[in-house]
Amino acid sequence: LIVAHDVQDGDFVKYYIKAFGHHSMKFGSVEVIGFYRELGRKFVLFSYYITKDAWLFALALTFILSIMLAFLHSLPLVLATMLNIGFSFSLAYFMYRVVFGIDYFPFINLLGGIVLIAIAADDVFIFCDTWHQIQNDNPEIKIDRLMAKTFRLAIASISVTSITTAAAFFANLVSNVTVVKAFSLFSGMVVLANFVFMVSWIPACIVVIEKMSGYVPKVTIPEFNILSKLEKGIKLLWFQLFSKVIPRIIDRAWPAILLIFIGFGIGGCIVIFVKPKFHFPHTSYIQLFTRG
Repeated sequence: LIVAHDVQDGDFVKYYIKAFGHHSMKFGSVEVIGFYRELGRKFVLFSYYITKDAWLFALALTFILSIMLAFLHSLPLVLATMLNIGFSFSLAYFMYRVVFGIDYFPFINLLGGIVLIAIAADDVFIFCDTWHQIQNDNPEIKIDRLMAKTFRLAIASISVTSITTAAAFFANLVSNVTVVKAFSLFSGMVVLANFVFMVSWIPACIVVIEKMSGYVPKVTIPEFNILSKLEKGIKLLWFQLFSKVIPRIIDRAWPAILLIFIGFGIGGCIVIFVKPKFHFPHTSYIQLFTRG
């Protein structure tokens, strides 16, 4: 049964949600298997649902920033990282739309924002970890020399990872598929924009935070025994797991581990090359929703 209804575009989503959005598609012996008036209707629903699911993106960002706050112990630095993400995305979008003059901006380009969040968080961890290690090894070091040493060590790693990641995206510009080209160009510029702010914005913020720490009075937060014990327990478990348990397992059971991974490799080759084999899609349309 194919259901068709003459509904204007502006009211289509409301009609769909009211009639079918929260109900079963089965009515006795009759089942609705399609809702169609014209080809563009599924894209109207896609835009509605992808906007509705934006909270998942916000949840992922909140989770990552919470981890950063737990490890960096600096709310201003976490806020600076958030601004770094916003600045990088804005700069890449400006280059994409204004400088290169590309009006076509597919949805897949937004996935560059997810890549940006992960790369920005990793870069900040690398920079801050290097900063604190040098500071702990040289307690009396001046801030200018501290920043110079941090740049020599951290920026080298950050630049290599950023350039190689951007190059991997830009390599797909030779593709004949327009969506792949657009995504590759935008994601590559997002990575490079993040690198620009990582060597300018984040170091400046770290210096300001370091200097202001001597003037801003520290706010004492009462410790709760449960949270304190939980934090110590997690740190102890982390240390025991990665420093003793896993190395000991690898040292004693490496033949079995090697055989297991060889089996995984052989199984992967069979799945890809023998059965069911890797193949391109046979349909002429892009599936946006699950069947059923």
